[in-house]
Amino acid sequence: MSLETSHNINMPLVSIVLPCFKQARLLPEALDSILAQDYPYIETIVVNDGSPDDTVEVARSFIEANPGREIRIVEKENGGVSDARNAGLRVARGQYLMCLDADDKIKSKYVSTALSLMSRTKANLFYCNQENFGTETGEWITGPYSPYFIRYSNCICNVAIYDRILFERTGGYKVSFAFAEDWEYWISCSRHGLIACKGEEKLYQYRVNSGGLAATFMKGHYKDCTALIRIANEDLYPVEELLEAHDHVPALSSEAQRILEDLDRKHSEQWLLKFCLGLIAEQTGNISEAMKYYWLSVALTSEKNWQPFFRIGVLSEKAEQGEEALRFYRLTLTLRPDMSRFLLPRIVALGGVSPL
Repeated sequence: MSLETSHNINMPLVSIVLPCFKQARLLPEALDSILAQDYPYIETIVVNDGSPDDTVEVARSFIEANPGREIRIVEKENGGVSDARNAGLRVARGQYLMCLDADDKIKSKYVSTALSLMSRTKANLFYCNQENFGTETGEWITGPYSPYFIRYSNCICNVAIYDRILFERTGGYKVSFAFAEDWEYWISCSRHGLIACKGEEKLYQYRVNSGGLAATFMKGHYKDCTALIRIANEDLYPVEELLEAHDHVPALSSEAQRILEDLDRKHSEQWLLKFCLGLIAEQTGNISEAMKYYWLSVALTSEKNWQPFFRIGVLSEKAEQGEEALRFYRLTLTLRPDMSRFLLPRIVALGGVSPL
């Protein structure tokens, strides 16, 4: 049914965004699961994220085979999954939005169930339990949403349907995230009025790929994800956890570090990528490289973000530049007073006067 017709009916339009990179062979299953929905007012947006395969040809074949359905294609240079999702969401026309990875599927009553429950509960986001298939089978029975506990454990599957106001308020997914990007996005939504409801059925079908990033996360790289999430949302976490995150980033796998470097080449305006690359350079003893990255992150982030200033202070102290170290430690304390128990001993040792 056309979008024009749907606007004349008291039923909201749902936009489903499918980012696709090297998944053309699996894309038909995802598209079939959308076309099988028992809710008719859906537009589908396939985002070709610079994929070298025949993603566009597959999408066009579905457009030709389904002339009465709203299927569009967005083509762009490769920028990562978060950037691809944002590209589709920016052109979406629906009141409700959803992202579905090109290798996953949803059951036929997913959308109708989501809209019904959101209407009854006055929620602006719906999520449900997950059924795994592929190289492994199983399930993910998620817990209830809490704006506090979402900071420490994700309970919302990545195909949640939500009111577009959340996208407009948050600005979308952070492009500096290539894994756990959905978890970070829900944390961002929690800052902007997220009201979640949960369906108990397993309406989301998640394909387990033994070589994929999501599978790597599920196999025990929880700390990799939490480190990046905490650094990106520093005001939500105690300083002990943030300093632990700083220490953990250099321990990221070589593959994860390569992904950060690749994202930095594509999104050079992202402070988080510069900062993490600075942490890695600092750990390897490349002080000049680390200092360069930290100063770049200062230029790109909020003036209230104390983390780059703290690291510059640490490097200055290592270089025996006491006055510089004192200056940046004091600036850090101004921005984050609860760093005092970590910094006051250093300030005193450097000959500075305690600010207390």
